[in-house]
Parts: sequence; structure tokens; C-alpha cells
Amino acid sequence: DLTILKRQTEHHFAEQLGEVINTDDRPFKPHITIATRDLKPSDFDKAWQHFSGKNYEDHFTATALSLLKLQDGKWRIIRERALGLYW
Repeated sequence: DLTILKRQTEHHFAEQLGEVINTDDRPFKPHITIATRDLKPSDFDKAWQHFSGKNYEDHFTATALSLLKLQDGKWRIIRERALGLYW
């Protein structure tokens, strides 16, 4: 169940990184975040118009979970864990 995975992931990273992680009780909704900080607001509006009416569906196997942080204008992996292992 993804809700359990979310809780376990938050707990793990909160223990490892402390204040870097903000946990919450919002329901988990799988999603992909696309360029929200990498686009100018005017370009984001254009992209929203283009993508908001499109459907996307695919299947994949994830082998790792990466925690990224925006540093110096670039997304950098600050922690990574292989999936399928018990934390």
C-alpha cells in the first residue's frame, strides 16, 4: 500500500535528516511534478494549458527512491535508498 510506503519513507528520512524533512498526514497521491521551479510563471501558464488536458499512463518498476534538494539552481540527490529492502 502506497500510504504505508509514504509513512515508512518519511519516518526513515526524518530519522536520517532531521529538520530537512517535513512530514504530514495528507493523503498520498502518486504524481509527477514537472518543472514547477524551473519555469518562469508565464511559461508555466503556457505549459499548464498544454498539459492540463492530456492523460498519461504508464507502468514501470522503481529500483530506488531518491530524495532531491534544489541547490544552486540544480536538483541534487541528497539521499538514495534501494527499494525492496527493509529500512
